[in-house]
Amino acid sequence: MASDLIRCGVAGAGVFGGHHAGKLAGADGAALARVYDPDAGRAEALAARHGAEATSDLAAFLDGLDAVVVATPATRHAEAAMAALEAGVHVLVEKPIALTLGDADAMIGAARAGGLVLQAGHQEAYVARALGLLDRQGACRLRARRLNAPSGRGGDVSVVMDLMIHDLDLLARLAGSDAAHVTRAAGEGAPADAVSVDLLVGAVTAELAASRVADVPVRDLALVLPDGQVRLDFLTREASNDTPTPLAAAMGRGGVL
Repeated sequence: MASDLIRCGVAGAGVFGGHHAGKLAGADGAALARVYDPDAGRAEALAARHGAEATSDLAAFLDGLDAVVVATPATRHAEAAMAALEAGVHVLVEKPIALTLGDADAMIGAARAGGLVLQAGHQEAYVARALGLLDRQGACRLRARRLNAPSGRGGDVSVVMDLMIHDLDLLARLAGSDAAHVTRAAGEGAPADAVSVDLLVGAVTAELAASRVADVPVRDLALVLPDGQVRLDFLTREASNDTPTPLAAAMGRGGVL
């Protein structure tokens, strides 16, 4: 392996770990060096697809790496990310960054103390930025639905941390504030598999819905502005905009173009 390549590892050999492993294996300037999973067989199967090492030992996984992607179940995000940061390794952690504010603060503190990159994998925030949505100013309303059919995945956390977290992140970015006033919330299941919520954050109001038990999948959002509305459909990769400000990019089947 060339010494000028960034030596990367993937923690978690599930579906998302597989996506990240494939991207790293094909990336210029980086090399997928190692895959970690407590299930040794899963780690070996994913590593073998990309010619990488496999291990079920977290400390051995981190040895000699420059950066890692944490794609474990959400309940283990903080454990794996903190181990990496304490070992001096840069971290990209899948959403949600952690399940408690204390764990998230500890991770941020460790990254700052070590001069390391700690990034949360909120992919759709990049879509919003590329489209120019985060540049829109003034009061607005965000309406978002993230309704999935039953799949059996993500059940270790509530649907809020599993799915709605994307839209909560976008809401915080639009508002530029972390002060929220919850006006209504309703959920069902244990942990909740279907939730709707109304929020007020700064000058942005939001109507959010998320479900893991929907009959028909829906993933869309509408940003209602004083001068019109922008609508995105993440399933069809279609966007419409009736405001006078053009979108900065276009949606395509492979993402934002």
